[in-house]
Amino acid sequence: MKFLKDKSIFDKSIKFKMVLPIFLGIIGVLFSLLVPLNFKKIIDSISQGINIDFKVFLIIFVLILLQLFFQIFSDYWLQKIGISTVGEIRLKIISKVLSLRKSYFDSNLSGDVSSILVNDASALSYLLSTTIPSIINSVISVVLITLMLFYLRNLSIVIIVLFPIMFLIYLPIGRILSKVSLEYQDELGKFNHYSQFITTENNFIKTAATEKLEYKKGQKNVLNLMSIGIRQAKVFAITTPLFYTVTIFGALLTITYGIYLVQHNFLTLGSFVAYITLFIQILNPLSAIGDSFSHIRGIDGATKRIFSILNEDEEDIMLGNSNLEFSELNFKSVDFTYNTGEKNILNDVTFKCDVGKTISIVGPSGSGKTTIFSLIEQFYTIDGGKIYIDGQDISSISLNHLRSNIGYVSQQYPLILGTIRDNLVYGIKNKVISDNELIRVSKLTNFFEVIDKLPEGLNTFVGDKGVLLSEGQKQRLSVTRVLLLNPKILLLDEITSALDSYSEKVIQNTLEGFGKDKITIMIAHRLSTVKNSDFIIFLENGKITGIGNHEELYSKHDCINHLFRIN
Repeated sequence: MKFLKDKSIFDKSIKFKMVLPIFLGIIGVLFSLLVPLNFKKIIDSISQGINIDFKVFLIIFVLILLQLFFQIFSDYWLQKIGISTVGEIRLKIISKVLSLRKSYFDSNLSGDVSSILVNDASALSYLLSTTIPSIINSVISVVLITLMLFYLRNLSIVIIVLFPIMFLIYLPIGRILSKVSLEYQDELGKFNHYSQFITTENNFIKTAATEKLEYKKGQKNVLNLMSIGIRQAKVFAITTPLFYTVTIFGALLTITYGIYLVQHNFLTLGSFVAYITLFIQILNPLSAIGDSFSHIRGIDGATKRIFSILNEDEEDIMLGNSNLEFSELNFKSVDFTYNTGEKNILNDVTFKCDVGKTISIVGPSGSGKTTIFSLIEQFYTIDGGKIYIDGQDISSISLNHLRSNIGYVSQQYPLILGTIRDNLVYGIKNKVISDNELIRVSKLTNFFEVIDKLPEGLNTFVGDKGVLLSEGQKQRLSVTRVLLLNPKILLLDEITSALDSYSEKVIQNTLEGFGKDKITIMIAHRLSTVKNSDFIIFLENGKITGIGNHEELYSKHDCINHLFRIN
């Protein structure tokens, strides 16, 4: 139950909310305890030949009704608090995932992260909405009934023997369940990642004819989950019969010893019946505590994974300066590596780009071109040198302000689940874009011809990850969205790679006019894309080996000459 102390999940207000329903639960249990005590009077009257006071029956009936009312209300209130708390935890996880640094996603599987949000949070949901309320009410019942049983002193020896045995059963079992649970949640995260891959990349699997290979991978995941699940089942299979055996033993011992005490006049028949009734009453909450304890240990892995992600370092996107003109971008002797101790991805990279200018970065794959974009977006922290915007260190600028003023068209063209319109206006803040404006800008990128042919135009659903659009159509949609965003800095990564020559020409002409008041940096391999740039940077193994306009580099730099010839 250590997770209840974690302030990243539970604050004082939640614990305070639980006070009243717990108190109502205590009252309900007290009323239930008074039932066998009043019933004792009836039994004693019968055994002693005394007239029965029928008011006792009325009292018992009222006590039962009151007990039901208070315990039902207490259970409902506790479950409601649990459900609300889980909703808040899910929102905390969503907020955390959206604020995590990119380096976290580089070193963790996306399936693991989504598994924490969906599977682990669901496990915690059941824990807080059902298990914890059950434990609270059961513990209250056990404590109060135990006190009452000790009040009937002669049979209290049974409780003294029974409780330590139950504790000794659950202690080692709980440790085993905790270990197995962590294994299960980790394996479930891998399976979740695998499930995403075979659904989102189904075309790739078919093209590569790797259905059998992926089936074997899935089979391995499923067998691992089954193996861990069977180990859990073995533990649970042992727990229930053991607990049942102990309780039966306790019941038989109580009845036997109680009859002995009644026969020797150490105990009245009414007290014996009351004791047996109380003993039966304690069995259910004892069983509930045992089951709940097993469940808590069984989802220990889920809670640990939730705590782990909630305690990860995150970005503060609002911290920093938000007063910039974005008139110049300056790299000065920048060094960078993704992992400390490894070879640098960028070495002593220095260049400057002013507003209204266009830089093209070219070079072989793996030379660090896209990494430069990631550093401008501040996805990572540089290891050496400085990056300045308007003379200010980029690390001192608000991430929200910086990224809101960057239009980045990547090679992947990510699309959201929704309509063409939803995708075009995604990320545009503080202004409403009319359909007329969407159509006007779409014509500038040759995307309108796509919209015009779609059955529902702007309201056309694009499918999961834009599956209903071609790569070229996705590319034009992404460029159109950036034009609508109207950012201060344009980062264009191979934006014409999937376009036909006509669409490429249209977009190039549009960008030439659009970029007059912007800093524009593009990554490209086509000569037609970069030849009109103000200057070109040639990057090799993380170092700038050439910088100048197209004519200068084409005549002096052998590598760029070769690169353009093969592209």
